[in-house]
Amino acid sequence: MTESSGYNEKELLQLVVEGDEKAFRSLFEHYRNKIFSIAYRMVKTTAEAEDVVSEVFIKLWVNRRKLAGLVNFNAYINTITRNHIFNHLRRLAIEEAFIKELLAADTPHNDTYQRIAYNELKRILDETVNRLPPRQKEVYRLGKQEGLPYGEIASELRISKETVKFHMGEALRTIKASLSRI
Repeated sequence: MTESSGYNEKELLQLVVEGDEKAFRSLFEHYRNKIFSIAYRMVKTTAEAEDVVSEVFIKLWVNRRKLAGLVNFNAYINTITRNHIFNHLRRLAIEEAFIKELLAADTPHNDTYQRIAYNELKRILDETVNRLPPRQKEVYRLGKQEGLPYGEIASELRISKETVKFHMGEALRTIKASLSRI
């Protein structure tokens, strides 16, 4: 952050700690391209990289009190960004592995036992999905059954991507818990 912006970084961070939205906007403007660039290299899509930028800055705003007395903000924001991306990628990998394992085959094998097990698993999955709260059920259906990305689901349901992520996470937790009892 340069002096030409009207603030030095230490003063800017103190203003953010105090809840100054204009100062936060300046911080956002200064660092958003850097965070986007890091995120894009890792997640490979513009939409997900934009989500990372938004989520990192939401996290910064919510935890702005931690910025008081921070010595190296650049290192701090790099760490938050890196950790957020790793957590995001880990969640995606777990979701994908779980769903792939759950629905590994569209048709059961010829073996009678495997067919029975598949049908039982499918019945429990369908019952669990049908018992989800309406919004979770709709988000799950659009995301996992129709394959829509979170951005399109958010647009179609007129909710934020964060809300889509929340509902999908809750739906997957419920499904996983239901299937783990088998």
